[in-house]
This record gives sequence, C-alpha cells and structure tokens, in this order.
Amino acid sequence: MARKKTNWWLPGLLAIGSVGLIALLATGTDKGKAVTQKVKDMVSEHLNKNEFAKRYYPFAKDSEKNTGVPALVTLAQAALESGWGKSAPQFNFFGIKADRSWSGERQLLRTTEYLPKGVSFPEIISTEITTRKNSKGEPLYKYVIRDWFRAYTSPEGSFRDKGNFLRTNQRYKPAFNHTDPFKFATEVAKAGYATDPDYESKLHRLISDFQKILS
Repeated sequence: MARKKTNWWLPGLLAIGSVGLIALLATGTDKGKAVTQKVKDMVSEHLNKNEFAKRYYPFAKDSEKNTGVPALVTLAQAALESGWGKSAPQFNFFGIKADRSWSGERQLLRTTEYLPKGVSFPEIISTEITTRKNSKGEPLYKYVIRDWFRAYTSPEGSFRDKGNFLRTNQRYKPAFNHTDPFKFATEVAKAGYATDPDYESKLHRLISDFQKILS
C-alpha cells in the first residue's frame, strides 16, 4: 500500500518562528540551495495566505451579508485579482473596470486580457497570439493594455461594490442559484468575469486554501 507523501517538516519550521527560521536557512550549503529556496517560498506563501485571510475576511463576510456573494468566493477573487493585496491601486481589489455605468472615481491601469483579435482599448501596449481558443473556436490573443478601472477610498467600499456588481449584473444571475462557493465561482467564471482561461481552476484552488485556513 502506497504511503501518502506529506511535507512533515513544514509544521516544525513554522513553529520555529521567523527569526529562528532565517537562522536555520542561513546554515544551508550550496548543495541545498534549491531546497532552501523552496522552503522559503512555501513558508512565505503560507504566512501571506494567513495574513490576507485575517485582514480581509471580515470585509468578505460583510459583503456576503449585504449581497449574497459567498465570502470565500469574494476572498479568493480579491487574492487572485490583487496579487494578495500587492496590486490594489486605490483599493480596487477585484479588477472591476469603470464602464459607462460607473459614476465614481476611476484610474487608468495596465492589465492583461485574453480576447479575440480586433478589440479596442484606451491603449494597447502589445498583442501576442496564443494556442488557446474561446467557446466559439476563435483564437485568443494576449493583450497587454491600459484601461479604466474603478477607484475606492477603502477596502470595505471595494468589497461591497464587488458584491453589488455581481448581484446587479444579469449575466451573473445563475451564480446566485448556489450557496456552495465552488459552484458559485464556476458560474462567475463561465459568465466571463475574467478573460483568463484558467480563472475557474485558480479560484477553486484558492477557495480550498482559505477553507483550510479559516476552519
């Protein structure tokens, strides 16, 4: 019977604390550099996820209460869209664009889109054809662009607006037939919230991570 492989050393490393961990890693030899870097990356990711959940889950729960969007979906989208909070200019955690329906503040930001050829934006920096296709069989291009995005004065405003954005947009209506965060996220992805072809799988992975952290 095969034994399940586990990272038995990770709980011990986390128990050392940041100072002790740095000292331990500093004793590594050249031969162990690759393993050392992997440990650093795993510990950093673990700490980042826990800190992000602690800081922003209350805003996600508030949005769930007011809009019906599962908090875990909101938290996963915030982490994915903002790069764990590192890329949330003017508190735009969700990459929501400032279309004609938006009357608030806006900002021109650089982003990447995967769309068929022939679309227009305020500024196109580069285009590159990919091997992927959309549901119509059209080849997708990777666009690096600048476009207008919404701006907020606080994280709370961003999280609430994101929930209202899904609630009031008809194409996301099927998502609200589900309270299960995985099924809700699938419907949001299917409705085209993001042009990333792997958006659904990325959301599911983050939802699973946050379930473990918050349980």
